[in-house]
Amino acid sequence: MKKVILLICIITTIYSCKSKKVSTNKNYFIGIENNYQKRYFDKDSLNLIAPIVQLRYVNNGEHYFVSKDVTAFNDMITNILKAELNTSDIITTDLDALNQKKKNKVLEKVIHDKFSHPNWIMKAPEEIIVPNKKYTLLVEINGIYGDRNNGQISFSVINNITEVIEIVDKEKFYFNPKNEELVRELIARGISKLIRK
Repeated sequence: MKKVILLICIITTIYSCKSKKVSTNKNYFIGIENNYQKRYFDKDSLNLIAPIVQLRYVNNGEHYFVSKDVTAFNDMITNILKAELNTSDIITTDLDALNQKKKNKVLEKVIHDKFSHPNWIMKAPEEIIVPNKKYTLLVEINGIYGDRNNGQISFSVINNITEVIEIVDKEKFYFNPKNEELVRELIARGISKLIRK
């Protein structure tokens, strides 16, 4: 009897190990790039997409969206990006539509997959494809201030010709996201990691 139970345990373990699969959105995963090497871009080749900005105030464990702070934060991020890329142009996308939350969840998953697996070839969601521009830069920043001060920023370069996400770089930060000087340094450092030297 002990041998039968042991055999069942072994078979179950082997089967469960074999059946584990990489979790990704199959609609956006194209394949795996062999011999992957990180790509770099000319600064003037990156066209700026309107950033995706989230800012929450935390007080006693409760999260709040303070509308005037979110608007000011969005303006601050946009102006820093424009200055850093030396451009006055900013491209708006379909992410402002009514179903933005659903689209952002898909985008968030695709960007996460590309960041976690840089050699994966990931199709860019159609909402961030910009015709007639070879490369676009999408910056997402999620910040928390109040009882806690931290957040994360990601930089994604989209190739609009091939409709794939070329590269994603992310960085966590541990300061008040409303601190313009520190955010400016964070963005400058992030963009410098994408630029051809």
